[in-house]
Amino acid sequence: MQKQTIDVLDIKVGYACNNNCLHCVVKANQFYARADDSNENFSFSEIENLVKSKPHDHVHKIVITGGEPSIRNDFSEIINMIFDYHPNIVVEIQTNGRGLKRHLHKIIHHENLFFTVALHGPNEKMHNAVVGTATSTRNPFKETTESIEEIIRLCKNSTKISFKIVLNSINFKYFKEICEFLINKYNAKYISVAYPHLDGFYFLEPSNINKFKILCHPLIAKSDIKSGADFSKKIGFSYADFSDSLKKTIDYIKTKPDTVLSLEAVPYCAFAHKGKHYQIPDNVFLYMSVGQKSEVHYTNNNVLDFHTVWTNMHVYPEKICSKCKYSYKCCGLWEECYAVFGTEGLLPYT
Repeated sequence: MQKQTIDVLDIKVGYACNNNCLHCVVKANQFYARADDSNENFSFSEIENLVKSKPHDHVHKIVITGGEPSIRNDFSEIINMIFDYHPNIVVEIQTNGRGLKRHLHKIIHHENLFFTVALHGPNEKMHNAVVGTATSTRNPFKETTESIEEIIRLCKNSTKISFKIVLNSINFKYFKEICEFLINKYNAKYISVAYPHLDGFYFLEPSNINKFKILCHPLIAKSDIKSGADFSKKIGFSYADFSDSLKKTIDYIKTKPDTVLSLEAVPYCAFAHKGKHYQIPDNVFLYMSVGQKSEVHYTNNNVLDFHTVWTNMHVYPEKICSKCKYSYKCCGLWEECYAVFGTEGLLPYT
């Protein structure tokens, strides 16, 4: 019997990371791995066995992420091993870029290799505030931008890079300024933006909160958080709060038709300002689903049907979705977002 084709094989190579981002979506997984005394990082042989378990031509894309994959000494060997076994596949590296530069000369020759590089601010002050690990001798913004510039130097342009912005309470009001920086500085062609996914924070058991806090971003570690909802309010923001920033950004992006802006977890009804909808430009793409057959592998958990899991993370509030003509194709809201912030700022299309 022929094995089913997989759209995306997503391998979280480990939880180790040189950033400590305010919005980190895998921080809770890391916490539970430590609590269970599980291995936080895959070995090279474990990654190799996973890659080789998929027959040739039965997986369309492999995503390598973490934590931060590029801090591994065997990072370039992992990438080259994947292409040795799947020479025609697309490989995407999701990275904060800080450790990437030292590996590039060993992997950049692969035609189907692409990078999603996270940059959360238009300047050193904001980006470093979000990632939470700047010191007097380490500058995350500088290290990330140096890797971006090296990719562009080696490839002659930025088309191999999708720039990733995760919005949070520190940077969401500066969404437009971040996009302007990426386009003006790097001629960015692809910008991927995520409204924060806070389920790992929101659904924490109260008994774990104090132990979990000390692993988190300094803004969290030093706060008087008592519940999962407190976490979400500290990190996230409502769509009502986001309305002005989103409108300004969309007005700017529509003047840059050569750049594609992808938005995750921003529903159709968020594109309203002062009680009126506005047009979504052709170069703005709303990320509404994951691959029908996607696998995600963590060191302490495997999700073999990520499409279903991802879908079940969303809710469709009756009071707005029942009125909206686009609800049949909309992503809905993150469950924890709806629980904490409700539907304020959302205007259904009637």
